[in-house]
Amino acid sequence: MLEDFCKYLQTEKRYSEHTVKAYRTDIAAFLEFAEIPSDKVSEVNSQLIRAWVSSLLGAKKRTTLSARSVNRKLAALRSFFNYLRREGFVQHNPLTKVTAPKIRKQLPTFFNEDKLNNYLNEKATTDNGYDNIRNLTILEVLYGTGMRVAELTALQCYDIDLSSKTIKVTGKGNKQRYIPISLHLEKVLENYLSARSEFIENRQESGLFLTSKGKQIYVKLVYLIVRAQLSKGGFTEKRSPHVLRHSFATHLLNHNADLNGIKELMGHANLGATQVYTHNSFQKMKAIYKKAHPHADKEEG
Repeated sequence: MLEDFCKYLQTEKRYSEHTVKAYRTDIAAFLEFAEIPSDKVSEVNSQLIRAWVSSLLGAKKRTTLSARSVNRKLAALRSFFNYLRREGFVQHNPLTKVTAPKIRKQLPTFFNEDKLNNYLNEKATTDNGYDNIRNLTILEVLYGTGMRVAELTALQCYDIDLSSKTIKVTGKGNKQRYIPISLHLEKVLENYLSARSEFIENRQESGLFLTSKGKQIYVKLVYLIVRAQLSKGGFTEKRSPHVLRHSFATHLLNHNADLNGIKELMGHANLGATQVYTHNSFQKMKAIYKKAHPHADKEEG
């Protein structure tokens, strides 16, 4: 049943190989904990699932997971039982009686706008060679479009349309959207595509970003590139592709961009996912008010 479910995720839901692997791992871990083979999942009840959640949130530091990680595992299990119910293998989903652990809300981390742009401009004037140009372009595309790292690694050369100044992005659930390219990003991409055409020997490879061996780039390598490049720039915040995505949204809001427009650019399914960035802008407004308004509370000193 588990393998049938994974095939369903791949063929019908169009989930990525990485996501399917994570679902398989999480569900298999639960079945091992429950000591129930996948062909007897009808024996699973809510009490058993709660016991599993308690074990994941247990007191032993070496095995304790965050509430967010546990919720991801519960989401995989919930999807599995929804599938089994549709297929008639179980009569109800035991997850309906399981309360997910509460997640502490955290504001998205983002980079200082001036510092990030100054660093990117500096790299553009000093770095040469295919790897350096590719690495800079990856940073620029992540920050300039707000796309997810998996969306970036899936980009093909034909997804870039410099004539219409757009990038076609394939997001979650195989949904496609078009993101506009600024004049700055257009020039960055033109420079990269020129370097790519000189570097690549396999003319059949259509992937936009390539490894040093001429193969399409992969998620882990992008993380390593982003971390290494931003470390050179002296950034002490969390250095990841997702922080560049957060920076994209936050900086747009700081420049009074429409929230619904940002939602479409980022490929969010609902506005709630985008509204989290308004908290960062609100904190900035509070700081401006506190500094400038004559009746605002001032720090002593």
